[in-house]
Amino acid sequence: MFERLSTTDFGLEITFGMSPNEVQKAIGPRDAETTLQEGISNTWHYLPHKVETTDSDTAQLALTFRNKQLVRIFNRMHPEDPQIAPPPLFAEPLPGVKVGNRKSDFIDALGQPTDLLAGDEWRFEAKDGRKILVLATFIEIPLTNEQRCSVLQVTQIPAVTELKGEQIEENENWRERVGL
Repeated sequence: MFERLSTTDFGLEITFGMSPNEVQKAIGPRDAETTLQEGISNTWHYLPHKVETTDSDTAQLALTFRNKQLVRIFNRMHPEDPQIAPPPLFAEPLPGVKVGNRKSDFIDALGQPTDLLAGDEWRFEAKDGRKILVLATFIEIPLTNEQRCSVLQVTQIPAVTELKGEQIEENENWRERVGL
């Protein structure tokens, strides 16, 4: 599943690791941008017509770049309120995994959530330690009694090497100093 998700084009002809220029060529210019960590992290927002807010409750497609590489896809809509304009673009990493779809569609595509404590979260890991995290928020639609996805977030997490604590390094240096 990791391989399928790491190579998906999200139905938008964009993939993890793409540069901002490549993404812009694929889906066009952004409507807004937020920058964090002195420019290390940028998020591009694609918003419905006449919408200017970029908070997480706004219907949108948001793409986050870290060190100029696409690492996160965030899609938000309000399936419970047809009066709220949908986002202009929908990410679909796998068939059935898309905002507006039923929870059962997600389970059919991804299997049961992998973290029962976190709820609707799926984690997939490659042999080299990289991970893909799929988070979804579902909302009950009163007319149909169905749970529909209102938020979809897919994040690629790089492999992290195990760090040694300062105390361990200090102890290793001590052994060298005394000739052990």
